[in-house]
Amino acid sequence: MVSNSLSFIGFLLLMIGLLYVVYWVYTDAKARGNAQLPWAIFVLFTTAFGLLIYLLFRNSSTPRY
Repeated sequence: MVSNSLSFIGFLLLMIGLLYVVYWVYTDAKARGNAQLPWAIFVLFTTAFGLLIYLLFRNSSTPRY
């Protein structure tokens, strides 16, 4: 019983972390003048691999926050 609760909490924390990373990619791409929605969707479905690809291929200009 406790194991199931801990598994659910762990899964929930991972999902919250993933959504935060997707939000960060969206705002960073927007600030750099890139297409934000395709990058955010790409990272959402490919997780850590997608984040690595985004960091390698994003526009290297200074963000315009």
